Amino acid sequence: MGNILSSHIGLRGLILSFVLLAVLGTLCNGLITAYGVQRDALVHSALEANRAYAFKVASSIDGFLYSVNERLKYSSQRLGRDIANPALLEEEALRLQAQDSELNSVLITDPAGKILQAYPPGVQIGSTVASTELHAALKQRQPLVSQAFTAANGKLIVFVSQPIFNPAGQFLGLVGGSVYLQQRGVMHSLIGEHHLDGTFAFVADGNRRLLYHRDQQRIGEVLGWSETVDIALHGENGTLETVNYRGVPMLAGFAHVQGSNWAVVVQQPRAQALAPLAKLMRDMLIKIIPAGVVGLALILLGVMLITRPLRALAGHAIDLSAPNATAELSAIKAWYAEAAAIRQALVMQAQHLQQKIGTLNAAAETDLLTGLGNRRAMKAALEALDASQQA
Repeated sequence: MGNILSSHIGLRGLILSFVLLAVLGTLCNGLITAYGVQRDALVHSALEANRAYAFKVASSIDGFLYSVNERLKYSSQRLGRDIANPALLEEEALRLQAQDSELNSVLITDPAGKILQAYPPGVQIGSTVASTELHAALKQRQPLVSQAFTAANGKLIVFVSQPIFNPAGQFLGLVGGSVYLQQRGVMHSLIGEHHLDGTFAFVADGNRRLLYHRDQQRIGEVLGWSETVDIALHGENGTLETVNYRGVPMLAGFAHVQGSNWAVVVQQPRAQALAPLAKLMRDMLIKIIPAGVVGLALILLGVMLITRPLRALAGHAIDLSAPNATAELSAIKAWYAEAAAIRQALVMQAQHLQQKIGTLNAAAETDLLTGLGNRRAMKAALEALDASQQA
């Protein structure tokens, strides 16, 4: 009996194996699903946060440029009525620089580009501007925000200008102000230091030249390729999972600055956005393990209770011919219906087998002709008598 049971895996082992596989499979599937859901949630949250911040920065830059243009427009109207008045020219240059502290310099020119007034002092009055950007503004004769360029003083600047017309509509020149990009100023004020969790912002003009970057050394650099900048320069706002020039996966939000055709990009390394995920999964495992251990212990107890009567019944089913098989089978606690039915069937089989064995024994000890006990019966009787006398 022991050899037969030990040569095959038991019901208890089978149930525990399948339960363990099911539990591990469910746990792995749950962890993989939770990981995917949390990863997507973190990525979506980072993308939306970056998009919202990029839009906010773009709106702030638009608001700043609109404010500067309104003040320049007011000055151009005053100058248009009396541009030949040196005192008025100086007054407007001083007023503009005082009102717009973000403007690092103010310039007033005639239609040919000759400088009529400038502030702060240092620019030679009467000289002619040499930059192509200023000549383009004079040629277009409309409000303009230039792309970034290097001025005569060596500064990287953006020039905001308004044309000057007299009441008769004659073009008299332009008035404008410059923003120095390579020193802390309006860009830093508008964008702010938003470098938490590796998140940072940068601004590029229509030529993809960097107007603002957290790395001061990169301001003025022309980007060779930037998917987010290119999309934003086409007038779109949104989010994008991309790879930067160093091959680092980034989560970016971008926005278009309508008043100047600039692009604002706020981005964060994907790895840093997903950094909380490892701790989250670790915490989940720590909380799941105790419950899993308790669950497995309960399952083991249940399996033992279920398989105990079946194991006992299987042990006795191998030798139903034993004289005490019926009593031993009846003593097994079959506490659920299936085990009780199996026990009842085995008891009936044992009783039936005992009856057959009794019939066969009686036939073996009886003479077929006379119906009397034969030599085997007499021998058995003598052995029984001898055993009783010895007792």
